[in-house]
Parts: sequence; structure tokens; C-alpha cells
Amino acid sequence: MNYPGHDIDDRLLTRIAFSKARGMYGSTAQEMIRRIEDIRQFFELTQTQLCNLTGTRLEIFSETYRQGLLDMAEKEAEFVRRNNIEAFFVGDDNYPRRLAACDDAPVMLYKLGNTDLDSKHIVGIVGTRHATPYGVDFTTKLVEGLAGQLDDVVVVSGLAYGIDVAAHNASLAAGVPTIGVVAHPLNTLYPAAHRPIAVRMTASGGSLVTEYDTASPMHRGNFLARNRIVAGMCDCVVVVESDYRGGSMSTAHMAIQYNRDVFAMPGRVTDKYSHGTNRLIAEHTASLLTDADQLIELMGWQPKQKRHDEPPTLFRALSEDERQLLDFLDGKPDITVNEICIGMGRSYASVSDTIFKLEMDDIVMTLPGGKIVVTGG
Repeated sequence: MNYPGHDIDDRLLTRIAFSKARGMYGSTAQEMIRRIEDIRQFFELTQTQLCNLTGTRLEIFSETYRQGLLDMAEKEAEFVRRNNIEAFFVGDDNYPRRLAACDDAPVMLYKLGNTDLDSKHIVGIVGTRHATPYGVDFTTKLVEGLAGQLDDVVVVSGLAYGIDVAAHNASLAAGVPTIGVVAHPLNTLYPAAHRPIAVRMTASGGSLVTEYDTASPMHRGNFLARNRIVAGMCDCVVVVESDYRGGSMSTAHMAIQYNRDVFAMPGRVTDKYSHGTNRLIAEHTASLLTDADQLIELMGWQPKQKRHDEPPTLFRALSEDERQLLDFLDGKPDITVNEICIGMGRSYASVSDTIFKLEMDDIVMTLPGGKIVVTGG
């Protein structure tokens, strides 16, 4: 079946159109593809042929419905290309591998920025919008610690007020790429006050990521759905301050469903925004976290190789006279300058000058009574 005005061989167009079909999530999309073998078939076959191939009769097989998908996708594909947005389709090899393993992964994921979504270490940091100085300080030190000890680390959060933006700011300060998973299309930004931060993120190796195209309406449910992407993209999720209910708590529970490690910052039992994190710890949903060292240890990650100074050696770069004198001193702990002069057949001035240079480098020292000993430097 042909659709005038559309190039069915356009890979981006067909993937966007397919992703917009009702009821399409990661697992259902991949099952549909398995049955029809090629996404283009979804648009080229007749309604009857699709029903026969899949063994189902779905409204989305209607020619009129599929035509509408292509019409919408054409506008979105143009927006993606014009704005250098990268689009990932759940059935393709370049789709983020951690997220691809989640049954409810978005069929399409849009990214503005250059972050590698398969980076070696990806940490989600989420928490209340009502962050306290304690929570912000913990977040800052955690990111600083991760940056100092890990290669190829990325921090993911939701670009919301409070702990989210604290995590992004800490990442920018520490030189760590950071990803903001947003609950709206990439032609807008919410909250608008975070636009300058978003610009800095994308300019310094970070990214903005979303499953929503420009035709998607913005509503409250998007924010809850967004949390599953934060959880699914990461190796682990850290919850920093939360009441019993809130988006970060849902992110923690989604992470558990995806078999991700969850950590929580403990707080005083009297603090409202420690109620949720303390409960996660008490119920063994999350491990108590105190710092980056502990996170790295519990995750079994290999810290950066620390640069050590070369171990001290007995001999520095010595002159020939110095080397000969030290060789002569070997095995002679109680010897005076005069005895050295006699033993080596050298003048007092020459021996004294050489000893002085070695003493300046803490290689030998003069003891009471004029005896010379080797200290080793």
C-alpha cells in the first residue's frame, strides 16, 4: 500500500510514526516488529494483511489511522533534523542498552546533546523539590566524590526544582556530563527558570532526553511516566530527601522493579523530607548511603588508578665522586672523615665537599664525634 507524499523508506519517519501508534511500548513494539519483520510493512500492508500476520484485529491497522501517523511523523522528523536531535528507536542497536531491557521503555527516545547514553557508570540522583541545605550539600559532595574517583561517569536527574537541579549544578561544577530527563517535548523547557542550566548542560557534554514529540500535550501524568526513564537509564538511583509520597519515591520503586540498586540519604526522623528516605532504608528498599566511597564500593566499581609518587630510593642521580664515597661507606657505620680520606686516598677538602652535598640531600649525616653514616635519603 502506498501513501502519497511520504517516503516509506525514510527510516526516521517510519519509526516516529510507528512509535505514535496507540498502546506502543517497548515490549509491545518489539513483539509487533517480530511479527511483521519490518516497520515499513506496518505502513505498506493492507489492514487485512496486518490482521492475518499478527493474528489480531486492532484499530491502529486502519489505513486512515496509519495515514494520520505518517502525517504527524513528517512534521516531527523535520523538527528532529532541523534541531540536531538524536532519535533512538527501541528496536535498533543504538538504543540505550539499560533502558532497552525495561518492558515499558519508550518506543522513541529523543536526545539533545552529545552524552553517551551507554556510559560506563550512570547514576540517577533524585529527591524533593523542597531541598534543604543538608540535602544540597550531600548531593554536591556525592557528585564531587564520584567525579574524583570514577572515569566515564554520568549523572541523571529530572531538571526539577530542589535536589534535581542541585545534582545538575554539582555535575557542571565537577565537570561531569549530566542528563536531564524532561516530561515534555524538546521545543520547550519546564521549569523555564532552568533554561540557562539546560543550555550549560548541553554545551558541556550533557543532554536533555524525552520520549515526547512536539505534538504531545503536556500534563501531570508525563512527570510520573518520566521517572521510569530516569530509573531505567541508570545503574543505580540515589534518593536525597523525600516525604513519604513524591516523584522520587516512585522513581525508587521503579528502579527496584528494573533490578537497579537504590540508595537513600538518611535524615533526622523529625524532618519531613527525610520521612521517605528513612522509610526506604528501614524497609530495605534502599541501602543507607553516606558518601561516594560507599556507593562505589557497594556497586563494585573500580575507582580511578591513583597516581603515586615514586618510592624513595637510596641513591639519587649521583656524581661519580658521590657514588664512590657511598660505595666506600657501605658496611662501615663508624668511620670518620679522616679515615675516609685515608681509605679512599682523597684530600680532606674533596671528601668534605662531597659529604656536604650528600648531607644536603639527606643521604648521609654527621654524628657526634665526626662519624659519617648513610641515612638512605
